[in-house]
Amino acid sequence: MVLLPGHILQYGDWCLDYAVNCSDITLERVWGHVDVFAFGHFWGWTLKALLIRHYGICWTISVMWEFTELAFYHLLPNLAECWWDAIFLDVLICNGLGIWFGMYLCKKLEMRSYYWESIKDIHSTTGKLKRAVLQLTPERLQS
Repeated sequence: MVLLPGHILQYGDWCLDYAVNCSDITLERVWGHVDVFAFGHFWGWTLKALLIRHYGICWTISVMWEFTELAFYHLLPNLAECWWDAIFLDVLICNGLGIWFGMYLCKKLEMRSYYWESIKDIHSTTGKLKRAVLQLTPERLQS
């Protein structure tokens, strides 16, 4: 991009045109989309997997974030991307490998497993209400 004198950069001006001509899928075009953001996806999901330690929750958040990008790309132009970039590069390759690597590190570092309780496992209405209220409170209060 060439800046002209007096030109003020707008948000998204520095972004590549990710959502242009999406039907043209070539290996060099796909490889051209592997950039710092791809590394960011991988590294971010590695760290998220280290924190969350649950494949199902990580995959759900990953897929839902791509839907969030679809819903808001009209507000933030840099969220626009081709369908194959969102599905294959982001979710399956970068996020998927990051989730797998994070879980692999958890296993190799012998980290403690988290057991996420589902509200479906609580049978009484009172128990469900108590769980919902306790969700928003600290584990213990100190005076």
